[in-house]
Amino acid sequence: MSVAFAQKRIDFINKWPKSDLFPKEIEYKKKCDDFTDIGKLFTPFTLWYSDDEEYNKAISSIIDALETMPYKPDKAFFYIFIGFENYSEQLFSSTNITKRLKDFIDEVDQDANRNSDLNDIIKHLCSAIPIQLNIYFIDRIVTEPKVKQRITENQRNNLISDQYDLVEAILRKYPDLNSSNVVSKRNAACLFKKIFNQQSVCVDNYNCSPSRKLLLYFLFLGILYSLRNDNAHGSSFSSTKSSKTTFKRYAMNHFAYLATYTFLIYLLIKKGDSALFSNRIKLLKDNVEENVKEMKRFFGSNLK
Repeated sequence: MSVAFAQKRIDFINKWPKSDLFPKEIEYKKKCDDFTDIGKLFTPFTLWYSDDEEYNKAISSIIDALETMPYKPDKAFFYIFIGFENYSEQLFSSTNITKRLKDFIDEVDQDANRNSDLNDIIKHLCSAIPIQLNIYFIDRIVTEPKVKQRITENQRNNLISDQYDLVEAILRKYPDLNSSNVVSKRNAACLFKKIFNQQSVCVDNYNCSPSRKLLLYFLFLGILYSLRNDNAHGSSFSSTKSSKTTFKRYAMNHFAYLATYTFLIYLLIKKGDSALFSNRIKLLKDNVEENVKEMKRFFGSNLK
C-alpha cells in the first residue's frame, strides 16, 4: 500500500469539504471535459411517462446514476445495479438474487430468440467488454468458489455441463491463474474475449461454441454481480482512491454501468406496453450502438 496515498485518504477526510481530488480523478475529469467538446460519452435512452410507482423508483435510480456521470462511473454502476436489482423483482418472483438473475437470463435468452435487435444488443455489449474486466472475472473464478458455482449451475443447482466443462478446461490450460503470473492471466483474458465474441474455441482438447446463454451467465453472474458485491461489501479499495487506479479501471466501471443500465431499460420495456416492445427494443439497440461506439472512442487502448 502506498504510504503517500494512505496519507492522502486521511487528508481528504480531515480537509472535507475543501478536499482535493486524487491525481487520477483530476486526469480523468480533464479527459471527460475535453471529450465532451467533440462527443458525448453516454447518451440516456429516451423514456416514456408512467405513474407506476415501481417504474418511478427505477427512474430515480437512473437519475442517481446520471448525477455521477461521467466522472464517477463506479458510483453510477452502484446506483444502476440497485435499480436493476429492485426492479427485477417486478418480473421474477425469487427472493434470492442469484436465482432471480438466472430467471432473468432465461427470459432475455428467450426474447433474443424471437427478437434479432435484442440479440444484437447482447452481441454489441459482449464484444465491448474490456480485457481488464475479463482479468477481474478470472481472478474471481479462481479466488471465490461461489463465483464458479454461480456461472456453472442452473436455478436448481444442477451443473450446466457446457459451462462447467469450459471453465474447467480453462483452469487446466492455465493452472497458475491464482498466482501473480500476469502473462497467463492476460492470455486467459484474451481467450475470454474470443468467447464473449461467440467464437468457437478449443481449450485443452475441449471444443466449445459459446451459446448466448453462456455469455449472459458469464456477464451477469460472473462479472457484474461480482463487481456489485465488491462495491457493496467494501472488499476492495475505492477504485478512484488508490495509487493503482488507472484509466483501465475507469473503463471497467463505465462498461459495467452501461451494460447494467441497458438491461434495466430492457426490464422497463418488458414490463411496459407489450405492443411497443419490438419498436422500443429497436430504439434501445440504436442507443447501445451509439454508447458502445463512443465508449470505444473515448477509452481506446484502455479497453485492450
